[in-house]
Amino acid sequence: TPEPVKKSRRKGRVIGTIALVGGLGVAVYYLWKRSQPTEDPWAEAYWEDVDGVKAPAEDTAKAGAEEVAETAEHVMDDAASAAEDVADKAKRAGSRADDAVKEGA
Repeated sequence: TPEPVKKSRRKGRVIGTIALVGGLGVAVYYLWKRSQPTEDPWAEAYWEDVDGVKAPAEDTAKAGAEEVAETAEHVMDDAASAAEDVADKAKRAGSRADDAVKEGA
């Protein structure tokens, strides 16, 4: 009886080795990629863009504050002149009352 000829498994071993090495390569690449930082440390800081937006708001607030200060100054001037008018009227009324008391006495 002739011995059966053993089939060569060379093709299967090559394909298996290539698959194993490829799988290890993918796993190493995946782990390496996960270990990399997620943010670029040399990229521009995102808050620098926000400063440009903040400046117009500050200008608007300053303009509003100046307007309020001017209005408050006008109100104070009006109140002071009204107080002077009331004081003058009170003095006149007081002198009239004195005159009336002197005439009645």
